[in-house]
Amino acid sequence: MEEKAFVKIAIEMKKKVLGICLGAQMISEVLGGSVFPNREKEIGWHSFHRTQEYHAWLAKIPDKFTSFAWHGDTFTLPDGAQHLIYSEACENQAFAYGEHVLGLQFHLESTTDCIQQMLANWSHELRDAPFIQTTSLIREGIDHCEQSKMLLWGILDQIALAA
Repeated sequence: MEEKAFVKIAIEMKKKVLGICLGAQMISEVLGGSVFPNREKEIGWHSFHRTQEYHAWLAKIPDKFTSFAWHGDTFTLPDGAQHLIYSEACENQAFAYGEHVLGLQFHLESTTDCIQQMLANWSHELRDAPFIQTTSLIREGIDHCEQSKMLLWGILDQIALAA
């Protein structure tokens, strides 16, 4: 796949790489990890927790925060990766590879419009399951978009400052 080849070249060239959801999964794969169905789908607003590992790009991320998730797959951490964030439903929510690569499984970039589009197009995925919220619960959590945006901007600021 051309996208994976592009990501691998960028990593090898020590370019700054941020992958979100599928992007994090692609990074894992090109670095030798694997992607597979998670034991549970995770859809809606969930709590995410930092590990004890430090990475400069996450310097402004609190130990616990709420963000949006919509995924059924997960990934293994590639050899040499730092495990940075987890949730109750999914152990590998974020990892770093060296100082220049970060993968996030969750969606800090979600906006109200984006979430409304997801609900309009993929509502068939919403079912009674431990980590899948109802449409109404997801809509009730829309106010989290502003906090998520600020967290994402904090990461992007740290990326911009990195050598």
